[in-house]
Amino acid sequence: MHNILYGVVCLDIYEDLGIMRPGCGILHNAYHLRQLGCDFTLVTRTGERHSDVILDFFRRNHIPVLADQVVTAGEPTSIRIHFTPAGDAYFTDYREGVWTNFRLTEDEERLLTRADHLHTVAVLGVIPEWDRLHEAGQLSDTLVSADFLSLEHMTLDEFARLAGQTDLAFVGLRCEPDDPRIRQVQDILMAQQTLGIMTFGARDVLVVDGR
Repeated sequence: MHNILYGVVCLDIYEDLGIMRPGCGILHNAYHLRQLGCDFTLVTRTGERHSDVILDFFRRNHIPVLADQVVTAGEPTSIRIHFTPAGDAYFTDYREGVWTNFRLTEDEERLLTRADHLHTVAVLGVIPEWDRLHEAGQLSDTLVSADFLSLEHMTLDEFARLAGQTDLAFVGLRCEPDDPRIRQVQDILMAQQTLGIMTFGARDVLVVDGR
């Protein structure tokens, strides 16, 4: 089984604590999959500044990457994290950095198009290349899964389009049980014949089997 993780790795800047750590959703996926003993390759990119922080994390946690293609000229993707007096985290100043107008290298494209299973976190930088490979029919034999987070980066129309390119979709809605978006997302998953896992924080998990 040839498994590929494709997505943004960023620098989480904890201003209240004065520390910086590697972060973003695909890195969480990679870390936990390694703890479970899963075999995969992570396709990602970071800028030259503070690249040692990210590369050291890969080495220490045995996360397989294309080592000569991770670092490129430009700024790293970053986000600033703050804490409320109640201890809740909130995020500001997201900067795409090297993921602005991102393009896969030939080696990376070869990995994605030959994957048995491709997983991504559907944030802005990854979508154009995913779209391009899908439109070219190069992912037709690949099981594609995607984490759409809480849909804060896209409209429901864009989600519907991307769900149609996805075999397994994860959506984590931050909303009350009577929020109309719950039914809207369910309807989209059914219409696109996609298997969906909807989560609602600590409350519930809802499986929507559009297949």
